[in-house]
Amino acid sequence: MPDVYTRLQAGTKSSTLGAMSLILGIGFLEPDWLVKTLIIVIFIALSNPLSSHALARGSYKNGQMPYSKEDIDAYEQEIKEDNK
Repeated sequence: MPDVYTRLQAGTKSSTLGAMSLILGIGFLEPDWLVKTLIIVIFIALSNPLSSHALARGSYKNGQMPYSKEDIDAYEQEIKEDNK
């Protein structure tokens, strides 16, 4: 994995899906807890991607450039267009 963004995406996906699967499995094993586990799963589905986005944006603003074979930075181009 060449850069922080690729590692961040892989780590977020695995932790999100792993935690959701485990907690949902507990909900199926204990039907009394199903509503509570669904609420936790929804929270994880919302909070993990938001936190990884914040980390990625902070990395970019700190100067950590994404690995690319081309010399294209689409996010920088978008920022320049927004500032006009």
